[in-house]
Amino acid sequence: MVLVILPSALCIGATFPFAVRIHTPSAAAAGQATARIYAWNTAGAIAGSVLAGFYLLPALGFTGSVHLAVAINLALALAALALIARPPVLRTVVLGCISIVLIAIYRPAPPTRLLDSSIIDEDRGGQVVYSAIGRSSTVLVKEYQGGLHLRTNGLPEAGIRTKAAPPFSSGQHWLMTLPLIARPEATSALAVGLGGGVLLEDLPPSLRTIDVVELEAEVVAANRRIGPLRHTDPMADPRIQVVINDARNALALTTRRYDLIVSQPSHPWTSGASHLYTNEFVALVKRRLHRDGVFVQWMSSNFANVELLRSLCATLGRHFQRLRLYQSAPGTFLLLASDGTLELEKNLLRADAGSPQWRRYLQRSGVHVVEDLLVALTLDEVGARDFAGRDAPITDDYNRLATAGRYRPDKGEDPTFFEHLQPYDPLLRKTSWIHRELNDLHLVYIGRRLIEEGFGKRAFQLTEQVVDAPTGYQIQGYGLLNEGKPAAAATAFARAMEVAPDNYQAAYARILPYLRSIGKRPVPEQIAALIDQLPPSGQAVIEGRRLGNTNDWVGLAALDQQLATTQQTDAWYLEAVLLRAYWRTFVIPKERNDAVLLEAQALLDGQLDRAHVVELLYPRQKAALLRQDAAAYIATTWRVINHFEVNISLAETDRYRFDATRKATARKQFQKMVETLTSKQFATQENTAELRTYLRTLLRKLGTI
Repeated sequence: MVLVILPSALCIGATFPFAVRIHTPSAAAAGQATARIYAWNTAGAIAGSVLAGFYLLPALGFTGSVHLAVAINLALALAALALIARPPVLRTVVLGCISIVLIAIYRPAPPTRLLDSSIIDEDRGGQVVYSAIGRSSTVLVKEYQGGLHLRTNGLPEAGIRTKAAPPFSSGQHWLMTLPLIARPEATSALAVGLGGGVLLEDLPPSLRTIDVVELEAEVVAANRRIGPLRHTDPMADPRIQVVINDARNALALTTRRYDLIVSQPSHPWTSGASHLYTNEFVALVKRRLHRDGVFVQWMSSNFANVELLRSLCATLGRHFQRLRLYQSAPGTFLLLASDGTLELEKNLLRADAGSPQWRRYLQRSGVHVVEDLLVALTLDEVGARDFAGRDAPITDDYNRLATAGRYRPDKGEDPTFFEHLQPYDPLLRKTSWIHRELNDLHLVYIGRRLIEEGFGKRAFQLTEQVVDAPTGYQIQGYGLLNEGKPAAAATAFARAMEVAPDNYQAAYARILPYLRSIGKRPVPEQIAALIDQLPPSGQAVIEGRRLGNTNDWVGLAALDQQLATTQQTDAWYLEAVLLRAYWRTFVIPKERNDAVLLEAQALLDGQLDRAHVVELLYPRQKAALLRQDAAAYIATTWRVINHFEVNISLAETDRYRFDATRKATARKQFQKMVETLTSKQFATQENTAELRTYLRTLLRKLGTI
């Protein structure tokens, strides 16, 4: 540190006395010369900060600005030398020529580590795709681990799916999906903050105009630059119009009204975003909404504790008659507010008869059935009002989100939030409208989804407070499976069957441990009797497993239509999807058929939008290999790595457990991936060595847990 800072500090510190010496003809004039130099220095500091911040840095970037600064300082050094020491002219000319050559050769490296570092997380490597300095922030886009990642001022803003990558469940999609379900007739929308543009991807055709207000022009430029790399380019949508402005200024200046307004500003303590969470901003939003229009506000538990979330609910509740709180992922809160009714569940049921494009859009967000909405719903209108209570709103004059909010590293489900929100949770109240008005809810499916999404405590409370015994035992069984306790899970499923012998969903759960051996060896009579209990689609899954276990892929292909009748809420739905994908990757190993392989990928991607299940990724890798799509294989492998990195870190803190079968399967798959990435097909691909290193590291970690 001393070697870096001390030389520059000495040289910069010497400029002022040198300037005084140059402009002082005699000792008597030193006072006046010092005053003049000090005045010029002050004026120069003001002009320099304005020019550098608003013109030079945005125009030249860090590297160009450093290059220019070095050139100016060398010129000043030569001028000082010539005016004070007065060396021979030839020596001055030679030194000047050397300086010009040095400036021409010197190429400062971009400060990527500076642009990529923040209090939230560390630089994770990767390749820089775009970097720039705007008037309000630095912008950096990097490609690593199969995805694109956008940062402003070092702070992570968005993860973006590349063309070859598998989809991932993203709360950003829900920002626009929720208000569209609430108002499917909406034709106009405004988004506050462009970010990575994820919320604007694949919007349904019913929306005719979408305005976006973005503070930083370089964020827009970054999105345009990465358009060809991403899976869906929202900037190519002609309905989207971007306005470069502060959101409050833009809303104050316009006279337009919108059906939907969605606000996803940056981190709430930052100067360009902190004023977009206040009472005054919400009042402005209300004036720019049509009657019964819908407003959505984003917030994260990493940036707000329970009390700040309560204040935010009070802020929106002061202006809107109805307010709901959703969690699209644990700790990612979406506040949905309107003066009109919020009957998303009924609207979604009516949407079943909607256009295929609308249904595909919903599925892209992981919303397949009404139960998917209920998994995310944390507070309904009554709960949000009671939770907010008489809490004071957040205001411009007293913005606690900007001053009291701080970053809290994500450590999984926050027990503090759950304990405070639980009393108001409509799903956990047996007398709530959910259980009274929505008939035939698949509560086991809701429990499974809660467990998959990381809401384990909610699932447990559901079994304790709401559901009947057979349903509760099944949810407990799936929770035990998720914890890597198959024996205890089998006991829970057996108890469900004891209470409700004709429950075929529980019957399938009892059959689960025997799926791998069906067709290879006889199953117990009791299990065979349970198989006979299953409806036709469930029996097709069992038969499909038998055919797959005996490598009869042609026979499995013949079952495809019957497998396709499986319902999303059936316990065997995921197995049906896997079987339909598997025969497409195994039945044509010698004669490549890209159309069939793309069908397999589409089936798998349709579930990866919501399901965090690694078994969906293995056949996607195989389909990519058969299509000779190295990029898709690499991107899918990165997703496998991400999955196991999370689970291994949870296992290290006793919040997840690998059973022996799961661990053996993972080791086998990792070894196969290492061999594949060593083959000639991947010899010219970038980052394969890094991928192999990651896989070997995970292999070692699996051996220690």
